[in-house]
Amino acid sequence: MRLRILLPFRNASALRLQGRLGRLIREAGHEVGFLNLGGRTEALAAHEEARSSDARVYDLYSEESQPAHDPHVRLGAARSARARCVAGASRAVAGKAYGIHLRSHHAELCAARRILAEFKPTTVIVNEDGVSGPLHLIAAARDEGVGVLDVPFGYFSAAEFDGDLARKKAEGDLRTADGAAGLVLRLFAPQWVRRQGPFAGAVMFEPDYILALEAAGITLRDAWTVHGGMSDRLCAESGRAMRMYVQEGIPSGKIALTGSPYCDFMVRSAADSGDSRRDLLAPGPIEPGGPIRVLVSWPPSYHESLPGRSEFGSYEEMTRTILGFLRDLPGCVLTVSLHPAVGSEIRAMLQNAGVPVSDEYVIDLIPRNDVFVTYFSSTIRWATAAGKPVVNYDAYRIGLRIFDSGGFVSLQTFSDFREVIAEIVSSADTYRAYNERQLEEAPEWGILDGECTARILTLAQGLSS
Repeated sequence: MRLRILLPFRNASALRLQGRLGRLIREAGHEVGFLNLGGRTEALAAHEEARSSDARVYDLYSEESQPAHDPHVRLGAARSARARCVAGASRAVAGKAYGIHLRSHHAELCAARRILAEFKPTTVIVNEDGVSGPLHLIAAARDEGVGVLDVPFGYFSAAEFDGDLARKKAEGDLRTADGAAGLVLRLFAPQWVRRQGPFAGAVMFEPDYILALEAAGITLRDAWTVHGGMSDRLCAESGRAMRMYVQEGIPSGKIALTGSPYCDFMVRSAADSGDSRRDLLAPGPIEPGGPIRVLVSWPPSYHESLPGRSEFGSYEEMTRTILGFLRDLPGCVLTVSLHPAVGSEIRAMLQNAGVPVSDEYVIDLIPRNDVFVTYFSSTIRWATAAGKPVVNYDAYRIGLRIFDSGGFVSLQTFSDFREVIAEIVSSADTYRAYNERQLEEAPEWGILDGECTARILTLAQGLSS
């Protein structure tokens, strides 16, 4: 059966990853469409991605996708009895914003349905189905009987919500399920309310916004789990990820151990590279006795969203100091991959300073390097799956533990970072110790048989049959 798969994205980083997945899907003989959930810049980038193929590109917020008449009339009958009960209760207690949110949610549902009707996908593949996922698209797909697969390219745990709530509390922006609207929310949709811990009673959004979602028929199983939404299946990239999902309460029958399509790209990169013709998981540096190749995946600035956390006064100072040190480190061959959100002025600054910046995708670069340096990026688990030692500079001191493994070390000061990375680069014994520890745990972080995409497409076939 030839599949028609719709791939939504919200920003340039997500488009890059969905674009990679789209290429693998097309190579397998299936059809791909892209759905832009972001702005005009992302739409233009999607058209560029699709130019070399027959992929269609849709825009959820284009004038063509928006309903031409009152969405209440169109969707009123489609809502469940539960949604109508929420709507009835909400109208009696919610504020003025509730009606505005409800009209907006209905408009997005209508737009999603119109796109689904035009492209006629057999499957929608999202990268998250929780609060940050495309909730309107998932709800519309389920209403239309279209299967939804969740193929994560992030790697985040439910514990990270606490960090976000702590930040909001410090800023005086913590929302709670209070008042009459909060009471209706607790009665009809308690899965949106934090149930326990120091932030019990907290909600992610204003109660009026959540009630409007529920009244429109858009819901979650658990708002406090990253993948706590309504997709049909969740593709686990590794045994470690699978255990984490089960521990967080995701039904085991929803999870399938498929591996990650991005590990397939690493396998392909290793096979295609003259420097990496040996097995991807072979011990030792790529050039025995030669320099250590250090790949840096450099983050965008969080100085504004996490004020006072960095030991550097500005993002520019941090960038110049860290990358300048690595550029000059004896025995280090440096390659820098910039996050898509890093601005052109930072790129120009680095190039003028002689820092080697690569436009190749970080997934392709990982197999061709010996050590991976970053700041709590989801790319860490691809490096650990490939057996690469990871030195994490915890630039904003958030102290995550989800990437802990034998060859992973996280450091919160530049002085400590400088000491550790210099020792790994200069001492063959130190490098070997980190490398061997990570190689032992690599199978727990990813599947490198080149068949992950095939397993995902088999799941998609099952949802479509």
